[in-house]
Amino acid sequence: MGKVSGWPWKGRAYLHKKYPGAFPLSESQIKVLEGLARNGPMNTNKLRKKLGNAYSFVHGTLRELERRKIVTLLRKERTEKGTEAYIYDLALEGILLVLQREMQKAELDKWNHAFIGKIINRYSSTLPLVFGKWNHLEKMGVDEMALARLNALVDTYAANRLNFEKGTGILPWKKMEDQICWFFYFQGFFPPAHSGWLGVKDPKAWGSACKQDEDVRNYVTKELEEYKNRSENLTMLIEKTLIFLKS
Repeated sequence: MGKVSGWPWKGRAYLHKKYPGAFPLSESQIKVLEGLARNGPMNTNKLRKKLGNAYSFVHGTLRELERRKIVTLLRKERTEKGTEAYIYDLALEGILLVLQREMQKAELDKWNHAFIGKIINRYSSTLPLVFGKWNHLEKMGVDEMALARLNALVDTYAANRLNFEKGTGILPWKKMEDQICWFFYFQGFFPPAHSGWLGVKDPKAWGSACKQDEDVRNYVTKELEEYKNRSENLTMLIEKTLIFLKS
């Protein structure tokens, strides 16, 4: 029997090309993502100078991150040399991943709060009811509770993004951004969860913070009314089923 040639398993590079997305990001790729979070929006050349990496590596990483919808291509612009450059920034998934990486440390006082605050403020328009209300939550004195809930949120997302995907998430009829907002304000309350309701040590103060902002109050009121209707319909269905079974 002759020597077998052309065997398909030729290493990690081949597998990445053949099965894109099958492997987790490498630590070096995540460093590029974090560099973009700290310095972006930015084009490839400027970012590689900040990080000290080869242009080809940063370019390839950004393309891979874009393919995975972790970063997004904002626009094209002309450089001083007259060439065309692509400006990248974090997408929602990239924001959550970067926050989870920083918040995975067990002790709250070991987090880089300045960096977390920078990310929240920069991307306030991405999640306006969460990031866009952070200054309000801080003024209301519930910032530690908000951080605990954000920590639970990004951990849940990092464990499995399907937890928030439309069609598979905790509220599968809602789009991802809406499910994330719902988790932040309600998860652990209905029904009440253990472990301090995911960090809400003072439910009254949390409820007051929601009440004092018009946008949040309207959002929470609408969602609670929908939740009440779903609960009433479920209770009615259970009662009808019990009557049928017992008759």
